[in-house]
Amino acid sequence: MDAHLSAPPTPTTLISGHLTTEETTLWVRCHDRHLQNITIISNSGEKLFSVSGRGAYKSWTFRRPIKDPSGNPVFDLRRYGMDIKMRWFVDDADGNKIAELSHKNFFTRAHTAIDAQIFKGDVRVEMRPRDFSAATTYVNVDGAIIAEIGLHMGTIYGMDTSFFSGHRANAACSMSQYFPCK
Repeated sequence: MDAHLSAPPTPTTLISGHLTTEETTLWVRCHDRHLQNITIISNSGEKLFSVSGRGAYKSWTFRRPIKDPSGNPVFDLRRYGMDIKMRWFVDDADGNKIAELSHKNFFTRAHTAIDAQIFKGDVRVEMRPRDFSAATTYVNVDGAIIAEIGLHMGTIYGMDTSFFSGHRANAACSMSQYFPCK
């Protein structure tokens, strides 16, 4: 990871209790190609969050609950299948919408560019690919690069990521202070 990360002008968080005071690396492990089973771990190998889903085409909302290591709900990601804008919504544990994510231009080559609006504090987050294949993506808040997301192949903390004919990848996310991490 080679981006110079900096903190946003004001602390940015989706939910309370998940802030970091220093640059942090998270590993996001997708266990299947339908994003039904995901594990998020710290750079030291500690499990921070898990994501589960009912599977492809089993729900109109494609709901993905994010839970802490104890299994308590943190927030939900959901996309309504009939939404022509292809937006994703983030709901807190009580079901209140706290953020919205949308593709900048879904039906173009720039479909990997994502804009997010965090309703608390009215914060706009931009995710932009660094390269054509979006193997590395920068996350910006008010012009500050607060995170760099990159795809990695191989073994991470004993988890083999090279099955599915090499199409399995993990994402490493280095985040600057004030980005929602545990």
